[in-house]
Formats: sequence, structure tokens, C-alpha cells
Amino acid sequence: MQVRFRLNDYLANARWAASLVLRDLPAASTLELGRNLGVEFPPDIQVGGSINGVLGYSKADGLQGELALDKAALKSARGGSVEFGEAHLRVTNHRLDLEPMDVLTDSGQTAEIEAHYTLDSGVLGVKIATRQMNIAELHSGAGRLLAPSTLPLMDSLRQGSWRGWLELERKNGEAASWSGEYDLQNVVADLPGLAAPLRIASAAVQIDAGQVHIVRLRGHAGDMNVEGEYRYQAGAARAHRLKLTIPEAGLADLEKLFLPT
Repeated sequence: MQVRFRLNDYLANARWAASLVLRDLPAASTLELGRNLGVEFPPDIQVGGSINGVLGYSKADGLQGELALDKAALKSARGGSVEFGEAHLRVTNHRLDLEPMDVLTDSGQTAEIEAHYTLDSGVLGVKIATRQMNIAELHSGAGRLLAPSTLPLMDSLRQGSWRGWLELERKNGEAASWSGEYDLQNVVADLPGLAAPLRIASAAVQIDAGQVHIVRLRGHAGDMNVEGEYRYQAGAARAHRLKLTIPEAGLADLEKLFLPT
């Protein structure tokens, strides 16, 4: 590291600025610095790679700079790892912006991720986009590195895949807020009120402020082919609303499927 400090008019109207030049700084050493700045990193996270770039600070412009992460990687002590492509971090007036970059999980799944963090308010934003990713990946150690908070609906899904985007926003000490649009394929969903899993061949999902809306749902429940839609609203007295269109079914099959309800 190289530090530069400049002071003008120190006997009258003092103005100062400082800059920090980083060359091959181990990324692991920045975790403690981030925690001191208020960033809530999980305690079991390990960071690999090196950092190059420049950070500057002045009273007039605040914190400014640009950093590049080479061979960056995240690992969890509970299992799972994520490798990053070349990553660029811009720092502007107490805001950190991680530009979109490709990531690779230890199981060979790929996605694009971008993020931002505001130092003074503690607001963290993370966006994940993928052309195809297994649902199981979001439940694994690697998935928790990409999405460090409970995902609406996803915890009720098993097997299958999704494609589209998800975005998290969270302020220190507050629950995360999710939004997103994605498609599901060949997914198994465990829903309250149904005796058998809902097997979704295809569906489109929209998430906004704790509300989940599934449309164009096609699949089968038990032995019956179904189409329909599903809504979930967190905190509502009746949070789950499921509408199914069934071309034909025996009354005994219907009774068996909806027996829990």
C-alpha cells in the first residue's frame, strides 16, 4: 500500500486530501475493514484473491475510487464456494458499486451478479441473474453466498430450475426485501393445504415487496393435470391463495388432494 496526504493553507483555511494506492492486497484483509465500516459480513465467510486500485478522500468530494479484484472467490465454512470473473468496484461519495460480473459455483452453475452498499445508511442491494440455475443451488452453501437471506417461495421448492433475476435490498437490522421476475421449469412445490406436492412443469413468477404471484402455471397435483395461479402475501391473515383449473377429476381424488384443507 502507498499512502499520499496533501494539506493546503494549513495556517488559514486548512484543506486536506488523502489517497491510498493498493497493489496486490489480499482480499481477505479487507473483511475486517468492512466490518469496521458497518458491513454485516457473515462470520463464516472467507475471501480469496487480490485487490488493486486507488481510494481517495477529501472533505469536498468524500470517499472516491475504483478497485479491481483479481481471481476473487468466496467460501463458506459450512460448505460451498463461488468464483468470480474480473470484478470492478467503484466508490463514489460513500457508496460502493460492484459492477455486473460472472460467477461460477463449485457445482458448475453460472450467474451474473451486481451489488451496491451505502456506507452512511447501511443499505445493501444484491441482484442475481441467470439463464439457467438449479433450485437446489439456492439452498446450498454456494447459494447462500449469492443470496444471503431467505428467498420468498424458493424455500418451498424442490428440484427443477429457474431462469431470470432476483434482487435483494436490506438495511442493517431490518428484514430483507425481495423483488424479481423468473421462470420455473420441472419444479416440485410443497404448498400448505395440499396432500400431494404440486409438480410444476412451467410457470412465471413475479416478486415485489413480500408478495409472490405465479401465473401460467402448468403441471399436475397427485394424478390430476392442472393449470392455474398462486399468490402469497407475507403477513396476511390468509397468506396463500391457490387457484387451479382441472379439466377432469374423480371426486375421490379431489377429496384426497384437499383433505388437509
